[in-house]
Amino acid sequence: MTFLAQLLGVNRTNLSIQYQDAKRLLDLHRILITPIPGTPARTLEQLHARITPEEPVVDSY
Repeated sequence: MTFLAQLLGVNRTNLSIQYQDAKRLLDLHRILITPIPGTPARTLEQLHARITPEEPVVDSY
């Protein structure tokens, strides 16, 4: 969570508390969030690589 805290400009403790609160609400309503497969991003470059498709998406009109 350190990278995410840095990305959002907050400290880890605050982020952890907010995460726990959100998780409780999601659990209460039985909403399941599954992470994308692979190693978690630890840098901005790794995050960009994880969310950028390997092959460009071509619009077909």
